[in-house]
Amino acid sequence: MSSSRVWVIVVAIALVAGLGYLGMSRRAPGNTEATIGAAQKYAAGQMENKDVTLQNPELSAFMQSDLFHTLATNPDFRKLVTSEKFAAVTGDAAARQTLAKACAASADLASAIKTMDAKGAYTLDKAKIASMDASVRQLLENKAFQSAMSDAATKAAFTSVLANKDAIEFLKSPNFETLAASGKLESTFKAPE
Repeated sequence: MSSSRVWVIVVAIALVAGLGYLGMSRRAPGNTEATIGAAQKYAAGQMENKDVTLQNPELSAFMQSDLFHTLATNPDFRKLVTSEKFAAVTGDAAARQTLAKACAASADLASAIKTMDAKGAYTLDKAKIASMDASVRQLLENKAFQSAMSDAATKAAFTSVLANKDAIEFLKSPNFETLAASGKLESTFKAPE
């Protein structure tokens, strides 16, 4: 072996020994043996129930229910609640409350909607109108509702929804009122992209 190679090997061994000594002699302060970094100051406790607060636990429970899943996967219901015309109805507090009450008389409402023309005007005789539930009559007179029913797609979706007992129960529920009043009805039932 040449002497230059010997010197390179000796220097390399000395360098490794020196780095090893420095690494072993410098220890982190305190109780940090066998840890990667001394990060004690960033340690946090376990999360507890009091750490998470729900704004509306009833609404959260509804969104985890079978009823919500049924409605969210119903294309006609999604089409209805995501339409701009229906948003005008749900955006008006009086119309929204009248709609919820009218859904209790869904058979009357469905028969009246079937007779509505392209302008949203219904073509029922006065005796038939007088025999209907007062909330249905009130809803039929609502301009936002008439406008929504003038749209063929919204009218078809609403007619289909009125035949669905789960949808009727939802439209009568406080969860409908909460979502619609907050303006989150459309985004809640919007199909994922």
